[in-house]
Amino acid sequence: MDLSEVITLQGGFAPVDEEISVELTEVQGEIPRDLHGMHVRNGPNRRFAAPGRYHWFDGDGMLHAVRFEGGRAFYQNRWVHTAGLTEETAAGQALWQGIKDPPRKDRPDMPLKTRPTPMSNTLPATCWPCGTWAARSIAYARAT
Repeated sequence: MDLSEVITLQGGFAPVDEEISVELTEVQGEIPRDLHGMHVRNGPNRRFAAPGRYHWFDGDGMLHAVRFEGGRAFYQNRWVHTAGLTEETAAGQALWQGIKDPPRKDRPDMPLKTRPTPMSNTLPATCWPCGTWAARSIAYARAT
């Protein structure tokens, strides 16, 4: 499969290569000064290209957050540090195949990295000003 043609690896879906923390300074309109809170979303974000067939949910989990405070907005992202990601980071390459391929026979003890995907363990949530979290799940569908 030519991965350069996979739409879920391009544009806004492309994997993010690093963890960053930045203030979002280019805003259309104005952020209300009394808006305080955070929106967090999670999703698949492969750290290393893996061998085998690619599926949109393949890869490591990454949390993305936008925090609102005093009329300003800040973005931050962080990897979900699973045992599988820790091993791959130490090796400097992908060690596990995607979810469309069978697990490695030489590693029956392999850590769960893509089954289930790390993104399935954390739901998107919004922090409301009162300090509570309202979690919601997203249903993913594939057109046939």
